[in-house]
Amino acid sequence: MVGGPPDAALDGERFHRCQRAGRDGARPFPGRPRGEQVVGVVLVQPQDPVFWPDAEPGTSAFLHKLAVRRAWAGQGVPAALLAHAYRHARALGLRYLRLDCVASRHALRALYEGLGWTLHDCVKIGGREFARYERAL
Repeated sequence: MVGGPPDAALDGERFHRCQRAGRDGARPFPGRPRGEQVVGVVLVQPQDPVFWPDAEPGTSAFLHKLAVRRAWAGQGVPAALLAHAYRHARALGLRYLRLDCVASRHALRALYEGLGWTLHDCVKIGGREFARYERAL
């Protein structure tokens, strides 16, 4: 995820921060319709020791910084980015695709659940509650 929820503004600096975050095995996936401007991005990481310390190493890809340019909100960009990440993780031979969000973000959680994600559990980290979701590959 660059910054926040799927309807978050995605300006150039935030996208570049996501690109710079692509170290240590993380890989940003920019979404572009037919070679035009970037309309969304998601960061795929091979591990997530903060939110998923209990995940078996080498079995999952973890998604962060999902964001969509406001002008593209409501046009299926999050679903396309998540589908791309799903195909990528599956091609790597992984068993799960996992993500987290603040538990009180009900609209975001409804989006994930509507796209077939299963609630794994809710955890408290740093005084905040997070919902952890996964999809079997």
